[in-house]
Parts: sequence; C-alpha cells; structure tokens
Amino acid sequence: MPDRTWYYLNNINRLEQVLADFDLPSAVVINDVTLREANQVISLSMEEKVEIAHALDNLGVHQIQVGIPGVSAVDKRTVERLKKDGLQTQLEVVSFAYLPDWKKDLNTCIETGADSIDLFYPVSSDKLRAKGITKAHMVETCVAAIEHAKAHSDAHITFCPFPAVRTDLEEFKEIMRLAVQAGADMILVTDTYGTSSPAAMRYFVKELRKSSSVPLGIHCHNDLGLALANTLAAVEGGAQMVDASINGLGDRTGNCCLDEVIIGLTAFYDYDLGIQTQKLYELSKLMERISGVRLPFGKGIVGENAFVHRHDDDVKSSLEMPSSTVPIEPSLVGNKRRFVLGGEYTGPITVKAYADALGVTLNDEQVGAALRAVRAKLQGRKTPLSDEEFLSIVAGIA
Repeated sequence: MPDRTWYYLNNINRLEQVLADFDLPSAVVINDVTLREANQVISLSMEEKVEIAHALDNLGVHQIQVGIPGVSAVDKRTVERLKKDGLQTQLEVVSFAYLPDWKKDLNTCIETGADSIDLFYPVSSDKLRAKGITKAHMVETCVAAIEHAKAHSDAHITFCPFPAVRTDLEEFKEIMRLAVQAGADMILVTDTYGTSSPAAMRYFVKELRKSSSVPLGIHCHNDLGLALANTLAAVEGGAQMVDASINGLGDRTGNCCLDEVIIGLTAFYDYDLGIQTQKLYELSKLMERISGVRLPFGKGIVGENAFVHRHDDDVKSSLEMPSSTVPIEPSLVGNKRRFVLGGEYTGPITVKAYADALGVTLNDEQVGAALRAVRAKLQGRKTPLSDEEFLSIVAGIA
C-alpha cells in the first residue's frame, strides 16, 4: 500500500456506500502506449523512442507498447534494440489483423521477439460497414490470427476488438469467448472514440468480467475529456491492465494521461504499482521537450500551475498547514509548491511570502508599498511577475 501521508483526499472516497458497487482487481498493470499513440501525432525518431523507453523503464512501468513493426521498420528496429538493452519492462507490439496481408504483418511482430502482441480488429457494426467487412469474416480472421500467433510465438497475446463500447454487449461477449477459445491471454476493452460515460464503462467491464476467463485491459481516448474517468471506472469494474501515455499524447485528443492514472490508482484505490512516482514530473518534461507539444496551462500533477498559490487565503493556509490546499504532496511526483504574483487580487500575505522565499525581509509598511506597486504592474497583465521584476520593486521602496 502506498504511504497515505502523501495524499490529502476526501474521506468520502472511503465510504462503504461509495465502494459498494466496485469490483476492484487485486492488482493493476500499467501499459504505456506513448511510443505508438504519440507517434500517430508526431514522428519520433528511433533515438527518441529509445530514450523515452529507458525513462519509462526507470520509472518502473510494467509494459511499453513500442509500435507497429508491420507498418514501421523503425518500430521493428526499436524493439530489437530495446531487447538488447535489457530493459526490465515488458515490450509490446501491435499487429493489424484486419489488413489483407495480416499474416505477414503478424509474422513481422513475432520476429521482433516482443513479450506481448496486441492484435487489433474492428468489431462494431459501424466500423465493419465502413471497412466493408462482414461479421462472419471478422470472426473467422480474428480466430485465425490469434491461433497463428499462439502457434508461432511464446508472446502474451492481447486481443483488441475495437471500439468495444460501441459494440452490443452480448455480441462482444461472444467475440470475447471465441477469442479466448482461440488462445487470447487478455481482452483489451476500448473506448476508441471517447464515447462512453464512466458509469457505462464501469457497467460494461463489470458485465464482461462475469463471463471472462482471462484478464481485461482498458484503452480510452479523451475526445470528451473522460479518458481518465473512464479508465478508473473500468478498474472499478475489474480491469486489470490500463493503457496510458505520457502527457496524454495520442491520436486526436489523446489518451488517458500516465501521471494522472498512476496517481489516481494509488490515491483512490491504494494500489502499490511499484512505480517511482517522484520521476513523473521529470518524465513529463522529457516528453514535452522531445515532442515539442507544451502542456496545457491547467495541467494537473506535473503542470507548472498544479501547485501554485496566488491568493492570500491559499497562501496563508499553505504556510500554516500545507496539506490544506493541495490533493497530494507535490514532491510525490517530483513537482513543487510555488507562490506567484499574478492577478490583481494579489494580497499582502502573498507579497510577504514571495519576499521571504527570495530572502528579502519586509516590514509592514514596505509590504504595503510593494503591494501597491505589484498590483499596479499586474493590472491587465496575463503573466506573473518575475523574481527580477519583484526585486526591482523592492529596491525602489527600500
């Protein structure tokens, strides 16, 4: 169990009435999909993929989805390179079983020696119509692909029928049954286009667990801003593996964000994931640098504004009882608490705290003078004052 002293959460999370409908698994595995999902948005070089993979391995992530070797020769070489590097984490590759030459695609995946192969196939009625595939052909090909993978590889076989939540529940159960019968080791439940509510996701996964003899994973997209909520709901329904990406980078609006789901799983359900959470901020910055994609202003946990206090009430509370103004201890994820001078509602307590942090001692009269100058400078301004600007103000009133 994680050290609860790092978490400052509502007691309501622990109420029996809240937990009553959950079917939480005994353990959860994190599968990072950044190298595939982010690569669908930005192009990552092999060197960048290797650097990210090593950072994830150092973090303690259980599995990394490296890419699609049948489509990308770079992905194939990356898997082979990472195998030689001796990472502790498991390496996964993706095979598109719906391609006309699916066997060649799958054999390329097998040749990499990856620990896990994730077989993709569309199963919802709308996706099948869009691709001109009959349900009978879908079932026949999925079974053949799984059987081929099991016969020619020692890899763990995950079957990914997508988008799961757009498929009739009873039809999906039958597809799942046939896949498991063919040899699938795990079924990946997908909200490929972000169309589920958390309540619906929890119900869907919980119902599947009743008839599944293999573990279920969950893969969510953020089209309606619910990827994290749906991923956690899936775990509440019994999902044992979660897909996530660094900074949420992925196709369209992205995926469940790695740092958020790690903290969510440890904070709300007490999972000990064996992950060095203090490296999450550093990992996020690495991805920001490599991808060139900046974090949103209000990004939680690893964002620059995540543990910032601007107003006197919060600043005073933070100074007297740090746990009263944040959900977790910032150092848990390698981030830190900050006081900033931003916004015209800045008060004297904040000015005094800011000065103290810079090693500047101000009496009450000087605080008042500095506050007037700070507010004047912040009027209409969209960014906080820098240390240099504040020190210049202080120098003028000393």
